[in-house]
Parts: sequence; structure tokens; C-alpha cells
Amino acid sequence: MTQRPVNPLFWGFDIPDEVAPELTGLWVLPIHGGSVNGSRSPQLIKPQTSGISIEGEARFAIEALDRLDGASNRCGIFRAELWMNEECIHAWELDTLDFAVNRDMNAHAYYAEWERTGKQTYRMHRLSGSRLPIYDAGEVTRAMMRGDSLPVELEIRIWDVHGNKHSTKWVIEWGAAKEKGNIPAYRYENEHIIEKDGARVRIPRNTFYEDFDFPLGKKELGNIWIIGSRSVPAAKPMIISLPCAISDSMRSYALVTRLDRDGDIDEAIVGSWSSSNEFEFTAKAGGYFVMAADTLPPIISPHRRHRTSSEGELVVRNFGELRFNLADELAGIDSWEATLDGEWILFRWDPKRERIWYQLADDRHATGRTQLLEIHSWDKVGNEVVWRGSVRFER
Repeated sequence: MTQRPVNPLFWGFDIPDEVAPELTGLWVLPIHGGSVNGSRSPQLIKPQTSGISIEGEARFAIEALDRLDGASNRCGIFRAELWMNEECIHAWELDTLDFAVNRDMNAHAYYAEWERTGKQTYRMHRLSGSRLPIYDAGEVTRAMMRGDSLPVELEIRIWDVHGNKHSTKWVIEWGAAKEKGNIPAYRYENEHIIEKDGARVRIPRNTFYEDFDFPLGKKELGNIWIIGSRSVPAAKPMIISLPCAISDSMRSYALVTRLDRDGDIDEAIVGSWSSSNEFEFTAKAGGYFVMAADTLPPIISPHRRHRTSSEGELVVRNFGELRFNLADELAGIDSWEATLDGEWILFRWDPKRERIWYQLADDRHATGRTQLLEIHSWDKVGNEVVWRGSVRFER
């Protein structure tokens, strides 16, 4: 027995599937000064495209999905192979995963596109730092390059777990690069400390999966910091220090928000103050960050089916739990506790649904009489909310 999850479709479930997986596009990823169809930016090539022109170094990724018979939901593909002039250059197979390296699936995906759109994309090369045990041919860590300008036949073959196969071919005119590109500034297998504009970032060794550049600095307008790139996957968190940007009275409420592509808050990250008056925190992804303060407590309210005409008086009947809505707008819920007539009772927490509840099966309550209920909750910077009232459990 191992701790590696296995694809459940291997277990003999009688699930009809005669539909071949779909290959919706080929990503050409030029690097080191390479280009595709005259552009140095990655290009999505549709299956019906007749010609591709590459100069210099390039990698490949695919956009693909699978469906079961009579089902509209999208599944991942099981196996993919990259062939070039009838030679298998790269292949992988998703039969098992390893929880110890599961985060490296971000390196198997063409992460920049997945992070932007959520589409299922797969690299057809192995990044140097990836530890995934899924590759069985052509563990390519470097980009491919040709300089003879001869036509190249590139074929992608994909399978689902039931053996249905699909393949698509393209013809590529592949020549040498016209100019040399930039080499990334930092080696991924080394530790780095990068400093600029009063900010400092410590990047442990093997945080990223290949050599990388790392933008760092403060935007001219606003309190926005550029710290790395949100389109680059990371295996480990970075340790970041920012100079103080809030008043002394707000320091205990300080946090950092990471912004999404639309400038809205994607996540809130708490940290601590160093002896040198810097705010320190860790982040598992790069992007735009803003230092802020959260002075608002969490929001708590009883479920509507428990409410009565009197504020603060609840009745629980024909329901197996006493439920409250509990949410925090910024820092996030850190902890909570509840007592019934002064005695501690267990409230469980569902962060996705933003609710806490006491299960009547715990049998810590009385039936048929009014009891005093008190709930305290704190967010991650220490703001507290309290709900006090009475509750009556009826059969």
C-alpha cells in the first residue's frame, strides 16, 4: 500500500466512454530570443492551422480535454506524446500522483495560461525543477532548436484512460534565431536575496522550477508593490519584507493584500513586524501587493430558520444543528469559541460556506428550556465579534 492516489477509472467501473479526447490547440512557447510566426510571445496554434514558422528556441504545450459518453463535464487527459519527424520527443502519463510533490502539477501545466483562464493546459516538456513521476520518454528540460530551415512534422498524440486516442499534425518551418535573447538572471537551484526600493525578498533554493527573472519595485502611483510574476508557478513560499507604510496606531491591524488581474483583492496575507520596522510575510505566488490595515471585526448572524420575532432569541426545532453565518471581509477568520450557560460547546467551521454550527448529536444542550449562548470570533489580525443571546432547543 502507498500514499499515492490512483486514477479511480482503473478500478473497473462500468463507465461508457467511446469519445476520444479533444486537442483544442498547440501552444508554441519561444524563449531566449526565439519567435513564432514573427512574434516573441507565446502563440496558440489551432488544429486546422496549416503552417507554423519558428525561429530559434521554442517549447510546446497543449490545450486538451476529455469527456465521457453522455456527460458534458470536462475531464483531464490520461496520456500525451510529442512526436517530431516520427521520433517521440516527450511523453507523460497521469496514472498516479504523489501528495509529496502534488504542487508540482503547477509546473506540468502551462501555468501562465491556466492561471489566466483556467483552461486545461499541459507542458510537453519537463521543467528542470519538477519532481513529478509521470514522464516516461524524452524528459526534455531544455528548449528545442533547429537551424536548417527544413520542414519539421510535429505530431501530438493524446489518450483518455479508456484508450480512446486522438492525434493532430502540423508542419513547421524552423530556422535559426536572428538575434540572441536574454538569459534569465537567477538560477532556480540557488537561494537569492533580492532588494529594491526598500523591499527585500528571500527566495529559497528550488522555489521556482527553472531559471527566472524577478521584477521587484514600487509602482509610481499608489502603494502597489510589484513582487515577482503571478504567471510563474512556485513550489515554496517566498519571504518578503516591506518598509512601513502605515501609521503606528494601525500597525497591529496591518496585512498585505494580493491583487488579481482586475485590481481586486485576490487574497489577504498577515505577517509580523521586524525589529527594523519592516513588515514581513510569506507568499506562495508573485504579483501586485498592497499594504493595508483591517480594523473591521468579523460578521456573525444566526441562520434565518432559528430566528424569532425578538432579536437575540433563537429557537431550534426540526433541525439537527444550531447554525450561524460567520465571515470576515479581509483578514479572514482565525478562531472562534462558544459557551452554552457558561459551558464550552463545540462549533464546527466550514470556511467555503462561511458558517459555524453546533450538532445536536453532541448532546451538550438542554431540551425545552431557554439557555444563554455566547459566541466569540476573531479574525487574523485580532478584531473580535461577540454574539450573545438565548436559545431554546425543542423536540
